[in-house]
Formats: sequence, C-alpha cells, structure tokens
Amino acid sequence: VTPGNAQVAASWLSVPNAAGYKLYYSTSSLASTTDFRRVAFVSVSVSGGSTTTATATGLLNGTQYYFVVVATTSAGGESAASTEVSATTVPIAPTNLTAMPGNAQVTVRWTAVTGATSYTVYYSTSTISTLTGLRSVSVTGTTMATVRNLPNNTRHFFKVVASNAGGNSPLSTTEVSATPVPPPAAPRGLRAVAGNAQVTVSWAPVTGARSYKVYYSKLPISDLNTTDVFSVSTTNPNAIVRSLTNNDQYYFKVVASNAGGDSAASSEVNIPKLVDGFTVFRDAFVTSPSGEGPQMVVLSTGSFSMGTAAPNGDNDERPVRTVTIGTRIAMGMHEVTFAEYDAFADAVSGRSRPTAQWGRGNQPVINVTQADAIAYAAWLNMQTGKTTYRLPSEAEWEYAGRAGTTMLYSFGNSINCTQANYARSNSGGASAVCIATGRPPGTVAVGSFMANDFGLYDMHGNVQEWVQDCVITNYNGAPTNGSARTTCTGTSALPNDIIRRGGSWDLIADRVRVAYRDWGPSTNRGVNNLGFRLVRVVPTP
Repeated sequence: VTPGNAQVAASWLSVPNAAGYKLYYSTSSLASTTDFRRVAFVSVSVSGGSTTTATATGLLNGTQYYFVVVATTSAGGESAASTEVSATTVPIAPTNLTAMPGNAQVTVRWTAVTGATSYTVYYSTSTISTLTGLRSVSVTGTTMATVRNLPNNTRHFFKVVASNAGGNSPLSTTEVSATPVPPPAAPRGLRAVAGNAQVTVSWAPVTGARSYKVYYSKLPISDLNTTDVFSVSTTNPNAIVRSLTNNDQYYFKVVASNAGGDSAASSEVNIPKLVDGFTVFRDAFVTSPSGEGPQMVVLSTGSFSMGTAAPNGDNDERPVRTVTIGTRIAMGMHEVTFAEYDAFADAVSGRSRPTAQWGRGNQPVINVTQADAIAYAAWLNMQTGKTTYRLPSEAEWEYAGRAGTTMLYSFGNSINCTQANYARSNSGGASAVCIATGRPPGTVAVGSFMANDFGLYDMHGNVQEWVQDCVITNYNGAPTNGSARTTCTGTSALPNDIIRRGGSWDLIADRVRVAYRDWGPSTNRGVNNLGFRLVRVVPTP
C-alpha cells in the first residue's frame, strides 16, 4: 500500500483463475476478527484478473487504515483474505506549537501527529503565509527542533509541516514566535551581610536577567558544579542564604539567567565568619495573631559626621558635626511593607488598611501619617513582648544610611537607575522616573536594589521615611548623642512639621542623597511617596 492525500493505493500479485478482486479496508484491524467483512468500511471491486491495483479514496487524513484483498470468481465467490497491511494517509497539520528562545536559537515543540514520520519547521522574521523562500529545519523521530544561528534580539515566526510517505500535511494553523536573546552579563557589586546562621547577599540588578542563582561554599569557589558548592535561586537581586554554621567562613558567587542561558559567575565575595548572636533577626509574635515582626539588622555603635559641607548639599544640612550613636540598635532591613502594616490594621479595632496605588504585599506601605507609624511600633511591641520598637531619630537614620561612608550616597558620589528607585531627570515628576530602566512610575517591591554596607535596602529613594524629629532648618544646637529633637522653637523652627528622610521614587537624585532633609506636616496621610521603617534597641552582647 502507498498512502496519499485522503487516499491509499494498494497493489498485489495476480492470482491464477481470478475473475477480479475486492479491496476491503477499515480503521481497525481486519485480521483480528473472524468476519472481516462485518468491520470493513467498504470495498473496492476490480474486474479482470489481470488488474492488480486499487485505490481507496475519500479517506481521513492523519488516520491509519488496514487493508486485505480477496480474489473473486465469475460466480461471485471470494477467496480467503490476503495478509493484512496498513498505511496512514497524509498527516494532519501539527498543533499545540510552542517556541522557547535561547541564545541565538529557538526551540520549537508540537504535539505528535498520527502517521507522521518526519517534520519540517519553517521560520521567518515576518509572519508566515507561504513557504516560498523560507528557511527550514527537518527532524525525524522527535516532536521538537532547535533552530540555530539566529540573530539575537530579532523576533522570528515559526510554522510546522508533518510528512510521511504519502506527502506533506498542510501548514500548522498556529503560528508561534520568539525572540532569541543573549545570556545576561555577570552580576556586579556583590555584598554580603552576616546574620545568625544566615548571610544576606545582594548585587546590582542585571539588565535582561529573569532570575539569579547564589552559589556558596566553605571553600573558595572555582567550579560551580562540585559537591561542596550549594545554591539558592531568586528572582530578586538579593537572597538570604539560611541554615549556615555559625563561626564558619563562607564564599559566594552569583549567576544571572534568562532564556538565553546563564551569565558568567560574578566575582567572589566572602564573609570572614558568621557571628554568634543576632545580626539579622525577626521577633516572633507572642500574642494573637501569630506572625513575626519586620526583618531587623543589628548596627554597631559608632561615630560619624552628620550633614554635608559646602559647597555640596543644602544649608539646612549644616553645620556638619560629629554624632555618636552610643545605643546599640537594630534597624528595619526594609521599609515597612503593606503586608506587615495590613496585619496591624486588620488586628486593631478601628484601624483600616491604607490606600495602595501600586499593589500591596511587598510594596512599601504609603499613605500613612507619623502617628500611624508610631501606633504600628506600639502594636509591634505588644505583639513581640518587646518595648523598644520606635521610629529612628534623624541622626540614627543618617548613620544607618551612610553605612560607614562619607559620600553623597552610600555607594559613591553619583547614582543611577540600577541603584535606586528615584527620578532621573532634574525636572522630577512621574514621567522622569528612571526611564532608562523601563520601570513605570511609582514604588517598587522592597529589596529590589542592592543593600548598603550595613545590609539595609532602599535607603535612597522608593519612599521617604518618617523619623521622630521635628524641624529646625539647621543643625545649630542639635544633639550629638544620636537622640531626636522633639521640641523645636525659634526662628528656624517649623514646629508643626516632621523630618522625613531618604527621598522617594518621584524625587531627583539630589533629593535622595543620604544627608538630604525634607519635612512636612505629621498628619500627612494622602501621600503616595511617604512610608517608614523602625528601629529597636538591642542589648549589648
């Protein structure tokens, strides 16, 4: 038998004294029944014993058919049936196409077609309506094909044809497309902050990366695939590696990935030794509802120069003075999130959730007054059995934001859109928010950028943060022990306003400097660029 388009041609050897022949066929085996005539669809009769071919027409494509032949006599009698043979008509068009891009290649998959013995994938940089002039890749015995040597960052379109001995199917009705992409660049700017049995690793976001993998080991990492190297995966440019052994040394590398593959490994960073005692912690709730407080980072005590010397900065950041933070505090690793604040609002009678504009969850909470932030801290003290959760003083905030540096920003004297969520343009406004990154205006999830050297995220931009201090528009007579100014009088005072620090998504680079001071009424609630983070006093070990 020879299959074709909606037909199968059969041929056989002639039988002596035969007056004619009948070709019986069916979609089920004829040899498995004692009376094949009952299951056969129809028969094709051939007159004359010398004619030993017949064609069954009107068949369904992509369908397997079974055939037997009998010889007939002039009186209408029939011989026993021949040996059974089968054939599949021209395949139907392939379906369920998918296309997965890679580096200079695209892998196309589809559902197997009954009777197909091979497939051809046709591709073009424009949508496919005809096969004329198209390039193609053919495969046998598989339902996938990888089309290689494609230009990256160019969209390609794909259709598939199934084939067998009878011919080719129509083009797949579904067309798929994909854009090959190169692997991302290796991550840069790795930082590691030790905690209790864990390390927080952060790095600069990599353009085009969809995910990251943090590799770690107790030995310097030369091969990512050895048995003493472990890994954790994340979609953010940071990860907490947990269940580590205190007082051991660890080494870290990061690889970025996308559809094009994996980047080269980053430069290695290491933690000399994990410390006993909490460096990073969450306080568990001891009263209903169950839960945990925000993730906190313990800061060392120390002294720093607060403010900005002329000609940089603004007059309200002067005179520069030395401030000593003598109380050991932990500061929120992130700005308080909607998820954290909503738990408070849901649990306290008379409280309502603040309005969200860019989602809730891990977005920083916005539209909250200073009194709301103070009430959240009081609730957190009650939930955890602690007594010292509170807003930071302005001095504590700047000490934490500087993270031991003396520059305009915690990572240098300039800033770009891979380092913080702020407005690039001097004109400010929503339309200028880090356009180069393609981010829409508004807040982003906390921890979307790399941490500073104290392990704190988003100390530049995203949302401004309430502190305790009232406003005097200079540092004359300001405390030098890290405490807050809570009484503000005199000609330079704005007694009804409260300091807020850190800048926000809609403020320009100058206004997300670590020393920049902004202020406004403590009762401001309908502000979509204003949130907060907390500190907690921790015992000295």
